[in-house]
This record gives sequence, C-alpha cells and structure tokens, in this order.
Amino acid sequence: MEAGARRSLDDLVASAGLAPEDGFQAVAARGLPAVAFDPSLPLLVLRGGADGGATLPGRHARGGPMAVLRALYPDAHAVRRLSDESSLTLAEITDEELAADDWLIPPLAPADNLASPHGMAAISARLRAPDGCPWDRKQTHLTLRPYLLEEAYELVDAIENGTPEDLAEELGDLYLQVVLHAQFAAEERQF
Repeated sequence: MEAGARRSLDDLVASAGLAPEDGFQAVAARGLPAVAFDPSLPLLVLRGGADGGATLPGRHARGGPMAVLRALYPDAHAVRRLSDESSLTLAEITDEELAADDWLIPPLAPADNLASPHGMAAISARLRAPDGCPWDRKQTHLTLRPYLLEEAYELVDAIENGTPEDLAEELGDLYLQVVLHAQFAAEERQF
C-alpha cells in the first residue's frame, strides 16, 4: 500500500490486533476535541477528520487533539503508529503527526483512568469487591447518608467561598458519593 493511502476500518482493526467483540473506540484525529471517549477502552485514532467544528467543554476544551489526549493519558503512555508499527509516547507526537496517520492508543488500566469519569465506577466496584476495602464493603445507602450530606454542604461552601481547586475537590468528593450509591443499587439489582 502506498504511503498516505487510507485503509479500511476492518484492516486497521486487524492491524491493531483488536477484537471488536471486546470493544474499542474509533475517532478521527481532528475530531477528538468533539467526542467523549473512555480511556479504559482501546482507541483507534484515524488520520484526518474535519478541522474546527464543535468542541466539548471541560477537558476537551484544552486545545487541539493532543491536548485532549494529554489530559486523559500520561505523557509516557505508549502509542503505536499503524502504518509502520512504530511505538512512540504521547509526549513525542504533535497534532499534525497525529492527523497524518492512523494510531492505536492502548487502554489505561481502570485504576489509572483517573481523569475520566469512567474510572470512578471501576474504582468503586474494586473497593466493594470481596477482596476490596473492608470499610467500603460494609457501607450501605444509610451508612453513607451523613457523608453525602456533608459533601453536599462542603460543595456549596466551595461554590460560595472557595477557589477553583476547592470546587474541583468537593465536586470529586460528591461524585464519589453518587458513584458509591449507584454501585450499591447495581449490586442489589435495583437499577
């Protein structure tokens, strides 16, 4: 195949060694700022894509495609260029290089997926596992109720009087409470 030629998605999936039944994500490089994706799944970054367009707020509003990737993965995260099978780290790639080729970004381990909301659910499930944290395993909706209220009040205080760092910390604490309550309900097959 000549340099720069497009390969079919099936060819790229095979080249990356992915099993579709196990799940993966595919996004055009220039479209990364507009797409929410889960770093705990393999990510195929396809060459090109439309310039500009919508950008998601928050972590995605940091700039170009590489800024989005660096917000979610460590700079030392190894990635593979699919055209020549070379391995690089995210720190070594520019937006232009990313858009010029097809790449495989391997998944993060669930416990390393801390910049994504998907990571919190994996962490709470791990804490509640039979060999998880004894304190977390004995909690219920009722035993966590005081902490939920406390975190909500701390968030209100951070909104009214805190710094952006305080707000981020308290949002994270309240989000953990929400995730834990959802984990309890899922374990009991309530929803």
